[in-house]
Amino acid sequence: MADDNAGDTLLGGSDNGGDNQGTGDSGGTGDSGTGDQGNGASGTGNWLDAMPEELKTHPSMEKFAGESPEILAKSYINLEKMVGRDKIPMPQTPDEYKSAFQRLGAPATADGYEFKVPDNLPAGLEFDKASVEGFSKIAHELNLTQEQASGLYKQMWDTNISNFEAMQESRIASQELVVNELKSDWGENDFSLNMEVANRALESVFSEQSQALIKERLGDSPGIIKDLNKLGANLMEEGALTGINTGGGLTPKMMDDKIGELMAHPAYMDAAHIEHKKIVDQVYMLRQRKFKT
Repeated sequence: MADDNAGDTLLGGSDNGGDNQGTGDSGGTGDSGTGDQGNGASGTGNWLDAMPEELKTHPSMEKFAGESPEILAKSYINLEKMVGRDKIPMPQTPDEYKSAFQRLGAPATADGYEFKVPDNLPAGLEFDKASVEGFSKIAHELNLTQEQASGLYKQMWDTNISNFEAMQESRIASQELVVNELKSDWGENDFSLNMEVANRALESVFSEQSQALIKERLGDSPGIIKDLNKLGANLMEEGALTGINTGGGLTPKMMDDKIGELMAHPAYMDAAHIEHKKIVDQVYMLRQRKFKT
């Protein structure tokens, strides 16, 4: 291995080297064959003493004092690995930091980043170019490389998409509760008609800006929807709202019979009855349906 050869070369302390020194012209096996130099291959103390003065006293060798020769060999191997590679000096000023990060992959300007529209962008969630430009500006101020900025960009959009989908699911669940409540009050068969009356009242009375505001903030409120439905029914009775067929396949006689049936229900006159409001609302809506256009 490279470490062993380096150690043997530096020390000259292999078995062969020891034999040569011990059997030379001096005769016998004196101190030169069995001294500290002979067994320094695995030691950490005197192996530097065996080197020429200009080497053992060189400042670069001071850190190896007291270390084994294997440490020196490994240091040399690591040094060779670095030969030919680009070197980036340790930056000291903001400009030097910016220059160093640009060499590592940061673009020279904020518009040098490349970000794509997420592949899994759900319908209803817009890709806001302005926010992406703001993100690029911050990334550039932080000297982020393209790879680093792309990682944060992906995390940002993953979070946005997750939050948007959670809001959509919550809204759908809320709308289902409102629909069930309205169907319970109006009856399953009259739900679609009453919603049409409410929407037509909204369109007839309010400006487009007000309509958008009501739909956005109050569009899922059962109370607001019922109020708009009553407003629409009044407008129909006055002739101010036309174009809605409220017959639903029932003749006036059939509607009168149904109204009479509901009014005969004990709950109609008993305000404390659990179905009082439901019965009264149904009577009200049947009366409104008698007005056709």
